[in-house]
Amino acid sequence: MRNVYFFLVISALIVFPFISSAQYITPGNNLNLTLDELVNTSSGVVTFVDGAYQINSAFTLSATDTLRIDQEAIVRIASGIRPQIYGTIISDPESGYVHFTAIDTTSSSKNYKGFRFDDSPSNVFRNTIFTYGGGIQLIGTEALFEYCTFRKNGSSNVSAVITYSSCSPIIRYCSFIENARAAIGSGANVNGSPRIMYNVFIHNTTDNSNRPQINLGPGAADSIYIVGNYIEGFYTRAGGIGISNLMAIGSTKVVVRDNYVINNRFGYTQIGVNIFGHIVDNYFIDNNIENSPALGGSGVNFLTSGEGNTAIVKRNVIKGNLWGATIQGNANPQFGTEDDPGENVFYENGNSGITYALYNNTPLNVTAIGNYWGTNDPNVAEDYIFHKPDDATLGLVTYMPIKTLEPKILTFLFSASENPQLTLDVYADINHDTHTINATLPPGTDVTVLVPEIVVELGIITDPTGGQPTDFRLPVEYNVTTPHGDVAVYTVTVDVQPWDLKVTFIVLDEENNPIGDAVITFNGVTNVAGDYQFAGLSPGDYDYTVELDGFITQTGQVEIIDQDVTVTVVLEEIGQLVELKEGWSMISSYLVPEDNDLTVIFAKQTLAGNMVIMLNNAGIFWPGQNINTLKTWNPYIGYKLKMTENDFVNFKGLEVVDKTINLNKGINYLPVLTNAAIESAVIFEQLDGQLILAFDINNNLIYWPEGGINTLLTLEPGSAYLLNLAGPASLTYPDVIDGKIKTTKLPAITTANPWSIVKTGAYHIISIYETALTGFAAEDIIGAFSSKGQCVGMVQKSDQTGNLGLVVYGNDFTTDEVDGLMQNEEIHFKVYRAATGEIEEIVPVWDNTKPNEGLFVEYGLSAISQFKAEMTSVTITDKYNFSLYPNPAAESVNIVGSFPKSVRAFIVEPTGRIVNQIELNGNFTKVDISQLKSGIYLIQLFDGDQLLFTEKMLVP
Repeated sequence: MRNVYFFLVISALIVFPFISSAQYITPGNNLNLTLDELVNTSSGVVTFVDGAYQINSAFTLSATDTLRIDQEAIVRIASGIRPQIYGTIISDPESGYVHFTAIDTTSSSKNYKGFRFDDSPSNVFRNTIFTYGGGIQLIGTEALFEYCTFRKNGSSNVSAVITYSSCSPIIRYCSFIENARAAIGSGANVNGSPRIMYNVFIHNTTDNSNRPQINLGPGAADSIYIVGNYIEGFYTRAGGIGISNLMAIGSTKVVVRDNYVINNRFGYTQIGVNIFGHIVDNYFIDNNIENSPALGGSGVNFLTSGEGNTAIVKRNVIKGNLWGATIQGNANPQFGTEDDPGENVFYENGNSGITYALYNNTPLNVTAIGNYWGTNDPNVAEDYIFHKPDDATLGLVTYMPIKTLEPKILTFLFSASENPQLTLDVYADINHDTHTINATLPPGTDVTVLVPEIVVELGIITDPTGGQPTDFRLPVEYNVTTPHGDVAVYTVTVDVQPWDLKVTFIVLDEENNPIGDAVITFNGVTNVAGDYQFAGLSPGDYDYTVELDGFITQTGQVEIIDQDVTVTVVLEEIGQLVELKEGWSMISSYLVPEDNDLTVIFAKQTLAGNMVIMLNNAGIFWPGQNINTLKTWNPYIGYKLKMTENDFVNFKGLEVVDKTINLNKGINYLPVLTNAAIESAVIFEQLDGQLILAFDINNNLIYWPEGGINTLLTLEPGSAYLLNLAGPASLTYPDVIDGKIKTTKLPAITTANPWSIVKTGAYHIISIYETALTGFAAEDIIGAFSSKGQCVGMVQKSDQTGNLGLVVYGNDFTTDEVDGLMQNEEIHFKVYRAATGEIEEIVPVWDNTKPNEGLFVEYGLSAISQFKAEMTSVTITDKYNFSLYPNPAAESVNIVGSFPKSVRAFIVEPTGRIVNQIELNGNFTKVDISQLKSGIYLIQLFDGDQLLFTEKMLVP
């Protein structure tokens, strides 16, 4: 086989001094300058035009002066101008970029000539863009380039975008794109050791001259570092990385590591003497674009006619080049020894139909032990290496033993860094005999978006590759291929450990003493008393109850995320539990509370916002309106309240000792001061005939002797009852209740009900005499209605004899809606015939001996002696444009409307008591309300006996 010689031209730089008469030179007085200051002081050399700075003629930054650019800026430089820098430039914007470019970018001849730095200290260029310039020349200059972009620059006076001499710039995280010549270079007769790290070089040397994209001359005392760069070629004469020491200047040390060099004329070349290279962990791929084997195409090339061109070449992938590695002249790199194998991977390198992995075109012996040559067969490897057996004048390449590659996955893992749902790396178990991989992940891991990391021998390819999100709900197959074509298929199965989380309860009393015998039900499972732990749980929400005799049962919910949970439950000892029913009800207690402050007793309800209002004759507690005239709890009086949901309150304290209650004429709220139910007759018979009515709002039970109704047979502790007395009276509860009293509740309506009602805190009781029921069958329903057709009460006839008690509800003053009868509004009636489903309107005949008749009055009492079947209809039309403002009102309120002289207005308490009669003054009447107490009032307008309007008014 004939010898093949390789030729690579590295151009030496001949530097000519730049001579120009400066038009502006900074003073050189240790100044810190800005672009704006240059505009103000440079007499037109630096100007600001259309949002950009311009350097219009020669500019020199003198030694000791600093130009600092810390804001985003565009700097345009005139054609032919080359700023001369002896001082320092710091271009480091807080945000955005600084962009140096030409004023005229239409052709390279119009570009500015770049920058020249002479003995310039501590320059920093960060987030800075250079375009359409002649390159940057660094002479004896300190410079850092970081996160910069160099694009479409020419080569005025220099042969690279950055050309250095007698200095060692740091260039990292930058991009060099489509520049006319090399991206970074130095002359053949100067030295320097730059650090070129983690940059991107794409399609440079657009003039297609014989220059690699990185074209470096001799190094200085320190090593040259070319690390972590991506270098992609396009132009056929432009190589990847070139290191040269053609004039034997000093000793050059170079580290070329972790670079990816692809699609260039050649990958890496090391030419000249006194060079030692450390070429490790790189990829030299498809560097063959000139496609002329006699002129280039090596993955790596070493050439010298003198002495001292050596290198250690390890763990590189050298693939798809015209030549894998070529050694010429007296160069003598080492590709691996017996003690330190090379582990390089050569494959698919060759030309003219022949594979050339390594070509030793020197008389020197070369060690290349422990490399993969594109085959596992040593005999074939011999064919891929050109050396002494092929030409006796050449040195011997010692390559045995070779490195073989098998289609194996060495490590398969899910790292925490790539999978945020993991806290630790998870390594899978690999069975190479069965080609199966099994990974078990922590409980709760989402396997639909896992990112695996796959470790294989250098040169092995997997499909799919690692590092990409993959759905592992089903087994995933990975094809593993060696460069010489061996294939294995590994099946990866991912399992998720089941959850085994625990919830542990700590149960305490109100003094924080442990309770050891409570019974806990958790998620429907009840443990034995004292067993407070539940195991084998998955993430989710779980309901629980904690029960113990003598204590209030506690309920709650536990959220389990991904860790064991401890729940502390404090049990409250039962005093007197009083039910707070949704809607309106009446309550009392037979205990004197330890703390009688209402805000303390009802703190839970206030916090939950489920108590609307509580009141009695003594005042109002209305948390939502910040009204509290009651202040404290009094066990000698009952309370009427409204709740938005069912709840309870636990009264703790001592039982009332004095159980005598003094009652007033009129409406009273009667508490129950016994700890068990008591027959109502035992209490009512003490009232000396003063009792007109007793009403149980909770259960709609009535005691009205004159109305012939007595469904209220027992009084329950915790409840309270409305009493209407003809005169003052007193009663005393017994200390002990003998026997168990049977309680009574009104039978529920059993027939399908055509109407619905809202039970409010305002009511009017009607006795329907037995004589009025002669035309009704059992299960018929009699309903009461407002003038607008709203059902406000109903009662069902049973097969028993006697009068029926009908409770009719008034409007609820705590709501904005009209949900009941207005004061003095007429009550209408209908009957639902259960047998036929028909609805008829009926007209009552009122017993005029009773306190009230057919108009609603809160706490009113009426009786119906008979009904007549007759169609009736009443419609009230709002034609008066009535309005009331302001509302709430403290000092005065305005009544506005077009009223006839017959209309009268009243201010009425919710109880129905008229506070003030107002004489309307035309269409506008201002009413003084400064003497009213805080609370809710009704403004009612009547025309004769007809109620026209009712409007609620709040006095804060």
